[in-house]
Amino acid sequence: MSLRSTARSKASRTRRSNGWKRSRFNVPGTGRLRADRLRTLAADVICLSLAGNDHNVLGLFEHSAPFTLGDLPDDGLDRVRIPDCVMRSQLEHRMRPVVERTRPVHRIVADRQIVHICPPPPDPDAAHMEADPKLFGDIVHRGVAPDPLRLRLYRLQCAIARRLAGKSGATFLPPPGQGCNDAGFLARDCRNDDPTHANARYGRLVTDQLADLEWHMQ
Repeated sequence: MSLRSTARSKASRTRRSNGWKRSRFNVPGTGRLRADRLRTLAADVICLSLAGNDHNVLGLFEHSAPFTLGDLPDDGLDRVRIPDCVMRSQLEHRMRPVVERTRPVHRIVADRQIVHICPPPPDPDAAHMEADPKLFGDIVHRGVAPDPLRLRLYRLQCAIARRLAGKSGATFLPPPGQGCNDAGFLARDCRNDDPTHANARYGRLVTDQLADLEWHMQ
């Protein structure tokens, strides 16, 4: 089994009127491919990188009504305290459309190894994110949310993704250890120039993980 035969796909949009068969997946070297044509790929391993930004949408920058989660310590602000189970349900609701679109993929390529790649952890550098907020420019004035809150949101999402991968019979690939700092945030040398993505170094660490994973799957 060769890493070269690994096709990495990322879910895109679905036209409601045509159902899941109209779902498009970005496949490097192949372009945009309909879900029902994934079986034509000469690949032993299908890697899905899905729904990675929901934790950022909910809590990268402060909400208009600042909140905190579960048993996180107070930070002196008047925050709404939301139980972890409630936020978990909200994340599951946000992730459900992508999950539903990928269910047929698991059936179509049931003879291949499927890997769900965990999104990169949040960036701990507030100044870096505020300097170039990209799509979050209209709310950057609220300030970056507290580190413990952002990390809790990320870990809740990862736990959901891990469970969904298991239910689908897929392998869940956690973030690479070298791509994280001691606290579990994105390592400084792995951050990109925007608030939510990792860089090419992080990508190489993930491909190293995949190579090692393939070795054990042979």
